[in-house]
Formats: sequence, C-alpha cells, structure tokens
Amino acid sequence: MNGIRIAYVGSGYSPVVSALAAHTKLVLVAATQQKNTYSLTPASLLKRLSSLLRGERDIQRWAKKQNIDYLFFSGSDQRQLAMTLQQLKVDVLVSNTAPFLESEVINAAKIESLNIHPSILPSYRGGNPLLWQVINGVEESAITIHRMTNQYDLGD
Repeated sequence: MNGIRIAYVGSGYSPVVSALAAHTKLVLVAATQQKNTYSLTPASLLKRLSSLLRGERDIQRWAKKQNIDYLFFSGSDQRQLAMTLQQLKVDVLVSNTAPFLESEVINAAKIESLNIHPSILPSYRGGNPLLWQVINGVEESAITIHRMTNQYDLGD
C-alpha cells in the first residue's frame, strides 16, 4: 500500500489514524472536530481534561506534526471534502467514527471507500455500537471492515 494515496475520515483522533500514517501513504486527515472549539463551561473543561488524561489528541495538531493535510468538514455539508479527495487523487478512503458520508464523498476515492465499524455486522449497526454491546452484556466482539455504501453499515 506504499504508493496508494489514503485519506482518513473521522470525528476526531483515533489510534487508527496513527496506524494508517505509520504504514501507508496518508495524504489527508478529515474530521468533524475543529481545533480550539471547546467552550469554557465546567462540563466541557472536565470532558477535555478527561480526554487528555486518556491520551486522546487534537487531530488537527497531530496531522500538522505528521505533515499531513487536514480538513475540517461539516457532517451536513460534505461537498468540500469530496472535492478535496478528488484534488488529492485519493485512492482509498478509510472512515472510522465519522458521521454518515454522502455518496459524493464515498465515490470520490478512486479505488475504494472503507469503513471500520466496532462490532460484528450486521449486529449493532449504526451509532454507538460499543455502548449497546456493553449495555447488552456482550462479552466478546470484534470489528468489521466493509465497503461503504449510501446506507448505514451495509457494504460488503
């Protein structure tokens, strides 16, 4: 995968993006998380402190340190993301914890668009699969890597 141009799309930092950067030609990190957009309420400050203590990183700052292009995108308006993927000639798009991606974005990758979903599909489709597995007492789980389609968690 050394010559294949990869883009990562997510809601924020994940160990997945670090692994992609270490083992592929990662050219773009796109996220719905903006740098320094934290409000100054006690609850938001505690949430931010908790994230830092867990080792989570600011994805924009991380991408800059890695010399990887960063793009903030709105989950409700994904045109800029699709255009950027095409301009960068991205071969493979990898999605992890991202909002639902529109067909325009999915089809922008030249080879494939893949999603990493934290459950064994078709069980626990959609958002918050880990939460529902914990609530339901699931003792063993896995991830599913599948092709993205214009429907939630239904690709091969």
